[in-house]
Amino acid sequence: MGRTALTKTSSGYGLYTQVNLSPGLPPKGLMAPPKPKGFTLLLISTVYVVTLGPLLFGYHLGELNAPQKVITCQVDQLPGYVALGLPQCIPMNDFQWGMVQSMFTVGGLFGALFSGAVATRFGRLFALRLATFFLAGGPVAEALAGKLWLLALGRALSGLGAGAATVVSPIYISEVAPPKRRGLFGAFTQVQINSGIVVAQLLGYFLSKYNKWRWVLATGGFIAGLMFVGLFFTPETPKWLAANNRPRMARGILQRLRGKTADIREEMEGWDMSGEAEEESLLASPRGARPLKEASRSIIAVVKMPKYRQPLIAVTGTMIAQQLCGINSVVMYSVAILGKVMPKQAGLVTVIVSSVNVVVTILAAPLPDKIGRKPCLLISIIGMGAASGMLYAGLAKHIQALTIAAVALFVASFGVGLGPIPFILASELVGPEAVGAVSSWALAANWLSTFLVAMFFPVLNKVLMHNVWWIFPASTIAPVTGFDQIFSNTVAVKKCSTGTPVISSRRMLSSTTFSLVAIALLTPLVHTQATLPQVDLGYEIHQAISFNQTGQTYNFSNIRYAQPPIGNLRFAAPVPPSGRNNVVQNGSVDRICPQAIPGWYPISSEFVQYLIAGNATSFNYTQAEEQLQIALQNAKPTPPDPRMSEDCLFLDVIVPKKVFDGSKSRVRRRQNAGAAVVVWIYGGGYTLGSKEGSGNPSGLIKASQANGGEGVIFVAMNYRLGAMGWLAGPTLQAAGGVSNAGLYDQRLALEWVQNNIHLFGGDPNRVTVMGESAGGGSIVHQITAFGGLKEVPFQQAISQSPGYLPTPSYFVQENATQSFLSLLNVSTIEEARQASSEAVIKANALQVGASQYGGFTYGPVVDGVFVPALPGTLLNAGAFAKNLSVMVSHTLSEGPSFTPPYVQTDDQLENMIVMLNPGTPPAAVDYIVKTLYPAVYDGSQPYKSPIERTILFVTESSFTCNTYFLNKAYGNNTYSYQFAVPPGFHGYDVPYTFYNGQPTNLTQDLIAPVAKTLQAYLTNFILSGNPNGQGLPPFPMQGQNASMNSISTVVARVKDDTSNQRCAWWEKSLNN
Repeated sequence: MGRTALTKTSSGYGLYTQVNLSPGLPPKGLMAPPKPKGFTLLLISTVYVVTLGPLLFGYHLGELNAPQKVITCQVDQLPGYVALGLPQCIPMNDFQWGMVQSMFTVGGLFGALFSGAVATRFGRLFALRLATFFLAGGPVAEALAGKLWLLALGRALSGLGAGAATVVSPIYISEVAPPKRRGLFGAFTQVQINSGIVVAQLLGYFLSKYNKWRWVLATGGFIAGLMFVGLFFTPETPKWLAANNRPRMARGILQRLRGKTADIREEMEGWDMSGEAEEESLLASPRGARPLKEASRSIIAVVKMPKYRQPLIAVTGTMIAQQLCGINSVVMYSVAILGKVMPKQAGLVTVIVSSVNVVVTILAAPLPDKIGRKPCLLISIIGMGAASGMLYAGLAKHIQALTIAAVALFVASFGVGLGPIPFILASELVGPEAVGAVSSWALAANWLSTFLVAMFFPVLNKVLMHNVWWIFPASTIAPVTGFDQIFSNTVAVKKCSTGTPVISSRRMLSSTTFSLVAIALLTPLVHTQATLPQVDLGYEIHQAISFNQTGQTYNFSNIRYAQPPIGNLRFAAPVPPSGRNNVVQNGSVDRICPQAIPGWYPISSEFVQYLIAGNATSFNYTQAEEQLQIALQNAKPTPPDPRMSEDCLFLDVIVPKKVFDGSKSRVRRRQNAGAAVVVWIYGGGYTLGSKEGSGNPSGLIKASQANGGEGVIFVAMNYRLGAMGWLAGPTLQAAGGVSNAGLYDQRLALEWVQNNIHLFGGDPNRVTVMGESAGGGSIVHQITAFGGLKEVPFQQAISQSPGYLPTPSYFVQENATQSFLSLLNVSTIEEARQASSEAVIKANALQVGASQYGGFTYGPVVDGVFVPALPGTLLNAGAFAKNLSVMVSHTLSEGPSFTPPYVQTDDQLENMIVMLNPGTPPAAVDYIVKTLYPAVYDGSQPYKSPIERTILFVTESSFTCNTYFLNKAYGNNTYSYQFAVPPGFHGYDVPYTFYNGQPTNLTQDLIAPVAKTLQAYLTNFILSGNPNGQGLPPFPMQGQNASMNSISTVVARVKDDTSNQRCAWWEKSLNN
């Protein structure tokens, strides 16, 4: 065997080769070594297989981004095919969703912490193979999850495997990559992570519907299976083999990785081997003082030993910075972020931006080797800091192009430095005996940081909104500013044995100073958000939950205005809160009242589309019903919204900051002068809807601030729905219940506004109540409440498309009450009060779901107290609140959504009338069918086909004639308008009322000018009782000629078509 001697030089120990007896290696120094090749097919394929682990890490980071709303039941879906009995979605609130997201990082934390030790003791390859079991098992649990806990478990298992892969894969790559190309190959880790994100978001874009989201989660398991198979064709790293007394195998594998003609001796000189192994490989340690292989270091040892401490800080610090820079806030929540400025295109833009990130990472891969680690990090930090500022501006000003550019720059800058470099530092700063332990600490810190971002970014984003993007630059720079000394000595670490680089005290002081400055700069912002204003309501102290920086408004959410209507208060009139709750409330838990959807809704939606397309005659009702029944039979019931609760009597108050700040002095002086207030009552057939369901009021508030005005306060309340809000009949009355409980809820909320709105800066003498559909119908009932004998708690009213059925008596609702009790499996109201909330909600859903086409089973009824007679009768008799300013509207055609497509003959129309209006005398039914709406289609009537005839009947009997009654009662001294944007169906005006500058399903060019005109009319009326002003087209009162403004792309004055003989008959006949 040849010998290699050491010779002392001025710079240390050198090598002098005397004889070479090995046939595989020519004597060094006797001939020029061949130029290293390094890049072989085996090396490329090996790196690709190994980086499937990081690919899955990226995949699992992004897999829940696009399908979030579908998975959490936040998107209404038609029933679809359900395999294996799995539900279409899993209901979750924001906190539960954040927990599911963060469970991936919890698993990753443990995987990262312990995988390094496994890789050091048993080999890199063994650790990677073990990780694939978790990477395959996690997606299986996720895809088959029917409950939240199983989905969270699957995420944790996936995280366990991904955490191990992100520790071991970079070590493996660093140990097989050519020394001069480690930066290039190290970038492959980040390239694959980004590729995984792109794949996840691309699949999410196409599969975020019905049960298809499960395929998104299952795909990770297929990729893990491919990785497992590929690892059987992947060799162990030569460096680990050499360090574990297998030099011959190490040399053979290294030669295969580098190519048959490559010179590998220089690379092998840096390996740690035993003395016997050194002779066997004809190499000596370049550190002459260490002839024997060092023992593996544990995760505890690298902390205790000074030589590893500073590299440990450097590697861990950069790993922390990699996550605190905010990259995963974009990866996990980019659809939600971009959705604020482009709700329809957010998913597609996310895919495009992520693809750009992959390209940038690939192009930037050579940079760490060419310009160094530190410059790449600085470029990355500066770019991400600039992008954060751009993102703030784009979100604050709703600038789509700027927001997209900011997100693209954010992820591209990450790919230059903070993405790839942290993964290669461990193997460069410490030897193989400690690289596993150091990597475990670093990746554990990385995963913990990921957990913090995943769990708390939604909270910070909700509180700070776009201001949250100022936090990330400071969080990124602070951990890395003290490491430039280490980065500058990276080469020295590899070539010298004189010690470990030390961070000077001046460097540490600089880093600490910067952190303190960053904290000082951020403190005022965080303090402003943390000290959101509070209002003492007497029974509780309520704090605003957020501040809208763009609109400069405080949001006081979910303020209780009544005691929980449960137990003995179920089916009873609402009771105001009592006592004193000393715990500050902030409304963080959102509530909606139990909802129910009539079974005919899906068919109605389809029929309306046929009408819009002009193909109503080709609609096949029988076929549509059969298809719906098949779909329902194959589907599990959609889980209830997690916000749904009988304890739902809450309201929101959104107040401009300027108004609220001015309220303090007024409250002290007990002055009433304050801002105008608008109280919104939502529609939904008295069985659906919630206080925030109609839209964001920011557009209305902004419109009210035109010409420097302080703006209006917006209030929206929940009220009970379905059986819980509208149960009626003698049985209920005898048990001490109250009919029309929903109307009493609304009344109590309006009285709450009168008693408390001054605390927010509002004037209780300037309150306008506004509502649409069932909300508009509720306003008519509030105006006529108690026959006008009690003062109403508002001064103005805007009733849009007031909808209600003329139910003459609560006796006709007795059948509905008995049916509800039967579905609840009880016989008395007392037993119904003791039933579980789940049982009551289920019975209500079943009953409303079985409603006749066009009906909802429940709604206001004549009870002799709150509703002493039908509203038309009371208005005609003068039994209503007269000292009100009133604005009223209807759309071009209110009826299509509620018109049964099959009602086309006289007999069918008669049956429909009796079904919707129980107790209608036969003579009246005959008059309606033969005289009011005769089957004449020769152009003499306002309809030309049987279905148009039915639509007109529904339109007038349930909606537009109600506006006629209201206008006539106030002597036509009302402001009346018609929403005339085609097709002008019921509810199509709501997006215009709540337009806030964001794109909708309506075309941008059409909605913006019309919406702004409508909002200007509405807010002018709210502020002054007169819609005119701001350079708008004139808006006269209806007057004796019964004219109204027709609002479309132009505003025209037209004759109100409700002023006709048909509405006059409805008023005199059924309303008497």
